[in-house]
Parts: sequence; C-alpha cells; structure tokens
Amino acid sequence: MPARITITLRWTCSPQLAELIADRFDLIGRPGDCTLLLDGLDQAALRALLALLWDAGHEVVALTSEPPPGTASPTELLHASCAGSMPARKALPS
Repeated sequence: MPARITITLRWTCSPQLAELIADRFDLIGRPGDCTLLLDGLDQAALRALLALLWDAGHEVVALTSEPPPGTASPTELLHASCAGSMPARKALPS
C-alpha cells in the first residue's frame, strides 16, 4: 500500500536534489531543512529514493511511514478483516 513517508537526513538537501526528487516522486513538502515529506510511495519507489539519496552522499537518520490521510491504519484493517471472518454467535437453547 502506498504510504506517506518522512525522511530525515543528516545534512540539508540541496535545492537541485530536492527538485529532482520532486520531479521523480510525490514530494509534498520540506518541513525542515533536513526533512523530506513524500506521499504515495510504494516499496519500489522508496528503495529508488533511498538509492538516490545515498548516491548523492546523504545519510538517512530517520524514516517513518504511515498510511496516507483518509485511509485506515494497518491495525484498523486487521481488525476489520478479523471481524468479517468471525462466525456469527448463535443463541443457546434455554
């Protein structure tokens, strides 16, 4: 499932590299000098982005992933799928 990713770098990303990332990926913001906020990345896109950052000499300090706004969290999806597979309760005869 595509996710919203926050990547924190050890050093500030150059404007040229940020522009390249924005062209290739869905860069939705740079909330801090060393932070990139991206939306809609799947596992292959995340791997390509990390390779690009490492090739440019950046050190990734932290990476967080969360579902995009308006979607259920993995825990909510698990509860929903388990609830759907549970057999209905039957009343015992009295």
